[in-house]
Parts: sequence; structure tokens; C-alpha cells
Amino acid sequence: MTPENISARALELGAEDALIFRMDQIVFDPRTLLKCMYGCEDWGKGHTCPSAPGSLKPWEYERILQRYEWGCIVHSTSKKISQDISFTLEREAFLAGHYFAFSMSDCAIC
Repeated sequence: MTPENISARALELGAEDALIFRMDQIVFDPRTLLKCMYGCEDWGKGHTCPSAPGSLKPWEYERILQRYEWGCIVHSTSKKISQDISFTLEREAFLAGHYFAFSMSDCAIC
């Protein structure tokens, strides 16, 4: 699977847009944690919040995610659709031999 295949497949599955990016295009800066701590009303409330017990910190995400070459941002106005597409893409990439394919999305279960 190529990045172009992933993007096309995301659109086929119902995404409104799918943007491919290279990991070297992402800027990791630990100062973003301050924006969360002092600028987000939901600080400490969500399971994906950096303040949650066991949650990764920005520098830990950086270390892990920089092992990847590229990614795909899936856009949908429906959190459930976006999550379903992300999980489908991860599964299909894995089955195509990309064993470290990984999907990150907000939870749409509740």
C-alpha cells in the first residue's frame, strides 16, 4: 500500500478528505504541553489528555512517531466515521505487510 492508495481508500470509505504527510513535516515541541495546561478547559478530563495517568507526553510521542515515514490525516465531520475509517485503514495496511501500521483517533464509542 502506498500513501496514495491509503488516501484514495479513505475517500472511498467515506472520508471528506485525506491528507498524506511525511513525518519530517511534523514539528514536535514540548511547549505545546503548556498550551494544554493553561489554555484548554478540558485539561485533566479526557482519557487522551496528557494529564491522564499513563498518558504519553509530547516528547514520548515524538520518539515513537518519528520511527514512521509518513501518515494520513482522515477528515470527517463524524467522529464515528473517522474512527471507523482509521481502523479499517490500519487493518488493511497491516494485512498488506505494514505490520507497524497504527491508527490514532478520538473514541467515538460513547
